[in-house]
Amino acid sequence: MSTVELIPTAELLSEGYWGVAKVHPQPSGNQQIELRLNNLDKPEPNSFYEAWFSSGDKYISAGTFTAEGAGETRVWLTAPPEVRDYHTLLITEQSAQDDTTPSKEIYLRGDLP
Repeated sequence: MSTVELIPTAELLSEGYWGVAKVHPQPSGNQQIELRLNNLDKPEPNSFYEAWFSSGDKYISAGTFTAEGAGETRVWLTAPPEVRDYHTLLITEQSAQDDTTPSKEIYLRGDLP
């Protein structure tokens, strides 16, 4: 298991966001992702949050979720085995119309060991 501290981007530093991700390898090869996130706002209408593993300009989604606002949000997601080769985890806000790449609305970021 790996633990990653998720830090807000510079423009969101004063918002009180923080997070922790725990990556649990599974016998199937998949990775189970446990997220504990603090103070994420409720997403804009027709939007949601998404967890992404990134490596350079390549991205793999670990899944989508919502938040209810102030307080702690806990989420469990499952990512494919390939994310073992990706060393950055991003939390973004995505519009329902976005495709398979992360939006520029990055809220939290962390580097895997």
